[in-house]
Parts: sequence; structure tokens; C-alpha cells
Amino acid sequence: MTAGSIQSVGLYRSSIGRLAVIAGMFVAVLMQQSYGQCGNDNDCKGDRICVNNQCVDPAPTPANVPAPQVEPLKLDTVKPDRSETVGATETPVIEEIDDDDEVRETFAEPGFWDFWFNPIGFIQFGPTAGVEFRTAPNLYIGLHGRYAAMGMLYNLLLEGRAAEETDWTTSIEVDPTSAGVGLELKYYITFPSRPHMLYFGMFGEYMWGGYTAFEDDNYYYNSSSIDTYQDTIYVASHQSIGMGATLGHRWRFGESRKVLLTVGLITGVARPFKNIKEYPRPTGKVNVPKKNEFIFMAEVGIGYGM
Repeated sequence: MTAGSIQSVGLYRSSIGRLAVIAGMFVAVLMQQSYGQCGNDNDCKGDRICVNNQCVDPAPTPANVPAPQVEPLKLDTVKPDRSETVGATETPVIEEIDDDDEVRETFAEPGFWDFWFNPIGFIQFGPTAGVEFRTAPNLYIGLHGRYAAMGMLYNLLLEGRAAEETDWTTSIEVDPTSAGVGLELKYYITFPSRPHMLYFGMFGEYMWGGYTAFEDDNYYYNSSSIDTYQDTIYVASHQSIGMGATLGHRWRFGESRKVLLTVGLITGVARPFKNIKEYPRPTGKVNVPKKNEFIFMAEVGIGYGM
């Protein structure tokens, strides 16, 4: 091959290469116009991004968008709906009670101690006085004293005993020391709607006493007149222990509820442990058979609580 033919072949190949480059660029331009400006964000310049094969500026970030102003909600303006339902059950509406519509009176608690006097004992077995101390809520322990010599029924009882034991007219003189002392235990039942109280309890009492029996209508004569005198038959003395129960009601009066009125019953049994008659000589002392005695008395007491 000659030098001229070799040069012609080189020129031909160079022309073919240029045509291929031009054809490739033409094809790229056609593809860009057919498929868009980009295939991804890397095909776009700067911060632009590829959207639908087009390079566009990015949208503003949410940080650049001002937050909406929210007015705070006051809690005291929220009122629950009382007709609100929970599931299928309706919440009941509770009506508020105005304290001014009804004023309930309150009563003072019973005092820590009180003293009382039972004057009806003058017509029974002696007037009685006592004092009570609260040892627990509504539970009281008390002491009392009874002057039996001043009791009308006590005197009649002893006169009846003397009349049964003699066949002649007798009279008696009751021992002025006849009396009794006792211990009581009471439980008071209080009520919230009223100041008064019910009570029940028990008692024990030590009693002693006696009398002197005289024979009446004995006569002796002197030079100027006929005189009468009394002859002592015997002197009786007794001691006994009584036990029983009490039941009643106590009213409390006054602004401070300290004035007390008590009405109740006392019942029990007395057991003598000493019963002696002392006759003039030569008979001397005689032990009388001991018999249980039934106790039944009414209690009407007045007092004051502290």
C-alpha cells in the first residue's frame, strides 16, 4: 500500500469518528428532550432537586413556616356535663344540699361525772343520794348512800315484823343508824337526735339497821294516879347484802343539758347474813332464821352533770 492510500484511509476513519460523536450528542439531546432535564437530584445544579424529570427549587422547610398561635384554655371555664353518659348508663345527678335550708341541733355529750338525789325514798326505804363517774364512753360507775331510818315503808315493814312475833300490843323505835351504802354500774344509751338517754345497769348494796320493840298498856298504881309505861321486849338488829338491776330513762334539760331528771325501776334480792334479837335476861341473844327478801323500788332522781 502506498503512502497516499494510507493517508486516505486515516482521513476516512477520522471523519467517521467525528460523525459518531456528533450523532451521539444529537441522540443525547433528543433523549434529554424526550425524558426531561434529569433522572435524579445529581443531574441538577446547586440545591435544585429533580421532580418529574425537571430540576426545581426545593420547597421551604417547616422550620421556616411560622407556628399557629393557640390560645390557652382556662381550667375554671370547663364545667362537666352532669348528663354525660358512661357507656349505656347515665351518670346520676347529685343535688347539692344547702346547709342553710336545714339546721340540725347538736347536743352536748354526757358529763364526766354527776351527782343526784332520790327524794321519793322518803316514802320507800329511805332517801338516797349518789355520785357517778364516767369510766368509758357511756359507761358510768357510781356510789350511793341510803338513809333507811327515814323511809316510811322501812318503818312499816319493821312494825309488821314486831306485830307478827307478839300476841300483845307493841310499838317500835327504829334504830336511827339504819342505812345502806352501795356500788352501781350503769350504761347509758344516747341518741343523735335528742339529748335524753336510756340506761340499764346493776347494783350491790350493804345494809344494816334494827329496831327496839316495846310492850304497851302496862299500868302501875301509886297513891294518887294510874300511870302507863312501856316494857322493852327485845332489840332486833340485822345486816344484809343486796344485789339487783336498774332500768330507766334520764332527761337532760337546760341550755347546757346539765340538769338531770331520772325515772326508773330498781329490783333485786337482799340476803341477810346477820339477824339477831336480844331479849332481857335471862334469855339473851337469839339468832333469827335468815330469809331472802325481795327488793322492788321506784327511782325518781334529780341531779346535775358536770
